[in-house]
Amino acid sequence: MLQSVKKELEERSANVISFDELDKEAKESCIKSIVACNDKCFLAPSSMIDAVQTFCQKRKLRVPQTAGELARVIYESLARCYAEAIKELEDILNCSFEELYIVGGGSKSALLNLFTERCTGLKIIAGPSEATAIGNCLIQMLCNGEYKNLAEARQAVRNKVLKNGGK
Repeated sequence: MLQSVKKELEERSANVISFDELDKEAKESCIKSIVACNDKCFLAPSSMIDAVQTFCQKRKLRVPQTAGELARVIYESLARCYAEAIKELEDILNCSFEELYIVGGGSKSALLNLFTERCTGLKIIAGPSEATAIGNCLIQMLCNGEYKNLAEARQAVRNKVLKNGGK
């Protein structure tokens, strides 16, 4: 969602906007609106900004206007969505989790990770942002016999991630 908003904001302003800038502006924002990230209106809208604003407007929530407000709404909403999904998994599996590994682009956002920690109550471990590429490499290394099994390959990634502070 945020990637789509970022792209739209850049197109509208003809300026490059970094995720760090969006994080900073979101942190300074105090908007409390929450959207349902899994709602079909967010699947592939022609404008993610319009979709977020329309969702809020229809539900009489404060409508985000600035880049920071949009980012804040998306981050807070994603964190809530993660919490709901984790609760469902815990119920289905009849267990409880103590930590959550976040990988991919979202792992680079300290603010998203903070909101996720607050919503889930779990310890958040930010993993590699290039998780897909790493997974591909691990599979190739497994096939070449460089790791005995998947558990060993996963442990190697964990050791590297923790050694490098989540990077």
